[in-house]
Amino acid sequence: MAKNFYGDISSSMYLIGVTGTNGKTTVTYLLESLFKIKSESVGVIGTINYRFGNRLIPSLNTTPGILDLYSFLDSMNREDISNCVLEVSSHSLEQGRVDSLNFDIAVFTNLTNEHLDYHKNMDNYLLSKMKLFEKIKTSGFAIINKDDPYSENIIENIKSEKDITLLTYGIKEDLDVFANDIKFSFEGLKFKLCFKDGQNIEINSSLMGLYNVYNILAASCCGMAMGMKIDQIKSGIENIKSLPGRLEKIDCGQDFLVFVDYAHTENGLENVLKALKDLKPKRILTVFGCGGDRDKSKRPNMGKIASELSSKVFITSDNPRNEEPVDIINDIKRGIGSKKNNYVIEIDRTKAIRKALGEAKKGDIVVISGKGHETYQVFKNVTVPFDDRETARKILKEKRLCLQ
Repeated sequence: MAKNFYGDISSSMYLIGVTGTNGKTTVTYLLESLFKIKSESVGVIGTINYRFGNRLIPSLNTTPGILDLYSFLDSMNREDISNCVLEVSSHSLEQGRVDSLNFDIAVFTNLTNEHLDYHKNMDNYLLSKMKLFEKIKTSGFAIINKDDPYSENIIENIKSEKDITLLTYGIKEDLDVFANDIKFSFEGLKFKLCFKDGQNIEINSSLMGLYNVYNILAASCCGMAMGMKIDQIKSGIENIKSLPGRLEKIDCGQDFLVFVDYAHTENGLENVLKALKDLKPKRILTVFGCGGDRDKSKRPNMGKIASELSSKVFITSDNPRNEEPVDIINDIKRGIGSKKNNYVIEIDRTKAIRKALGEAKKGDIVVISGKGHETYQVFKNVTVPFDDRETARKILKEKRLCLQ
């Protein structure tokens, strides 16, 4: 019905769909930057917001419902915005929200434990993700993270499909796009971006961590598919200095580092903490919780990861929704076990952040994880304004005043 009303929009637009457990948002920001280098207008629909032209619409879902989605695409069309980059969630694929759209490029970032409350098992979760690759236009591109263990399933499925081009990326040298000589620092990433045809160029990115190397490779692969030159891709990648709530640095002049990150999965939290550990800080102090009414199976594993990769963990509330915060925290504790005692429990998120920042000393890193860009906290009967970034800034400014 939406297609009949609005018309076959995807036939007149260049659509890129990005799916995977982690990395979708970062890849869409990088792709937006590539389109700007090409001097082409682009819309972005994703987790943080929906944005095109002069519009900035708060995101309710990573991928909107079909009627809203068509309405946004139609508005882009009317404003002569002929390109759109979409984060395509497994829920949206399973529920048919993009069923009547076709994509010029489909990207797979990775698959790790998440949403198993909905999909029940990893096989179902994978099948949902694979639906995106059935919607690629003839002569379109499938771009796959070959280093992910689930990639072979998707590649096998793609090869049995219509005439599309498969491009792979990763850290191995036999891929279409790969990375060499990777170096990490407090300033970001430095590595050699290499193409199978022998082209290579040095990338200096403000983004941090190995997982962002993969995000950059995914975007670079798209740039290759769009016919961009390697120096154009480099410019587009390096123009991204930071992303909202993705290892976002909070600097109020303190002598330790503070980052706010959206990591709310096992793999996401592990990636962030390993990236920060690679920088060899004196200590890592981690503030995190888990969302209520969501996949409970990940909670113990996230507790285990946080306690193993952090010097101290401050377990707190995330968005408890209809669950009791203490029940969620008890699930997290089960993964830590009795041998570890490097954690404290503080249900109130503001107090937990205050405790972590209060304990931080020169050379430490404090990471406040789970909510990232979100500006609210969801409880059983009420949603209240809450922003990890603003909360941290307020506490840091108070702390500096106390020291003066």
